[in-house]
Amino acid sequence: MGRISQTITFVVDLIPTAAQWQSQADSVFNLLNGEIDTDNVDSVSADGIMTMGEAQTITGTKTWNKLQIFIGSYDKYIRIGTATGGFLWYDATNAVFRVKHGSAPTSEADGAPIMEG
Repeated sequence: MGRISQTITFVVDLIPTAAQWQSQADSVFNLLNGEIDTDNVDSVSADGIMTMGEAQTITGTKTWNKLQIFIGSYDKYIRIGTATGGFLWYDATNAVFRVKHGSAPTSEADGAPIMEG
């Protein structure tokens, strides 16, 4: 997890200086403004977070409020099943979704249309 380090230790009767308060705030702002990355976020343990750039196994029940998948052109397809399984992509030229089985598409129209829009 991204952690915020406490820069001072509060003790009874200690009155923090302005610089000490500022240091505490800087720690929070620095973390929120870009220091949260794969180096300090737990994506491995059971209560870690999901990331887009790592291979991860999802276990247990997951609830999604909304799932949105953006499908690019034939060279940015969604693979379904094995390496030579099914391929799904959006043909922007003809405004259709296409699917192909057995090998990856080699052109935008290389596959059967499955939904016209």
